Amino acid sequence: MADPKETGVVAVMSAMLKSTPAAQRKELGRTIRTDAELWNAINGIGDVAADLAKGVLRGIVRSANTLLPNAYVKATLDGVEQETIQTDSNGCYEIPISAGTYQLEINLTGYTAEVVEDVAVYSAIETTINIDLKAS
Repeated sequence: MADPKETGVVAVMSAMLKSTPAAQRKELGRTIRTDAELWNAINGIGDVAADLAKGVLRGIVRSANTLLPNAYVKATLDGVEQETIQTDSNGCYEIPISAGTYQLEINLTGYTAEVVEDVAVYSAIETTINIDLKAS
């Protein structure tokens, strides 16, 4: 019987392998030794697909020619905060994030916050947004 979480092709594949004796699987040259390995392999495919559905937002936060470490970069989608990170010691940030159109808000104490609207992120593509903050 298929796992209750299994649907569609996953359920069919799992049922087929569960009904195939281990000796026959080995004879056919299959490397999947247990149903647990099959389940993990199938879940791994889902993880890869989920990663491919994401894009990457990256960039540098600076003021004039000075790189700004520890600035906060917040990505919001449809009014809901999706991710907030801090820039590294070189003022760089990188956010793996689902495809969509985001608003970015960048702030750091001593500087005027900057908002960037309509930042399009596409699956499996890097989007670069560099920000220049002004001292307040």
